[in-house]
Amino acid sequence: MADTLDLSFGRDKKIQVTRTKLKENNSEQTAGTTKKVTYTYEIIVKNNHKAPIQIEVEDQLPISQNSEIIVDVKEISKADRNEATGQLKWKLSLAADETKKILLSFSIKYPKAKAVELKKKSRTISAPQF
Repeated sequence: MADTLDLSFGRDKKIQVTRTKLKENNSEQTAGTTKKVTYTYEIIVKNNHKAPIQIEVEDQLPISQNSEIIVDVKEISKADRNEATGQLKWKLSLAADETKKILLSFSIKYPKAKAVELKKKSRTISAPQF
């Protein structure tokens, strides 16, 4: 009897992940003193293996450090969410050649007099092969 175990260390080139900004809507209340920006992203995960896989995809919501700046979550596609850090985690099971889409949407409401900057962290998303 022969048993085999496939192990992959590092990036798995047979798993494709893309994150695309679908929308960025700005709205200012002319009579008011606030501005609201809504961001919508689509994350697409494709399994190009001939076998099923399990993968964790992580992203992060912005965290306000000022009580005048409010982050409102619109859609996180059933992610596990850490309220303190804004970390989002999706645990996905993909069949061979399957593609799944994740929708992420949030808005930031803040005083017009303030400037808000979203700082981006870039990460490589990969999955081990077992």
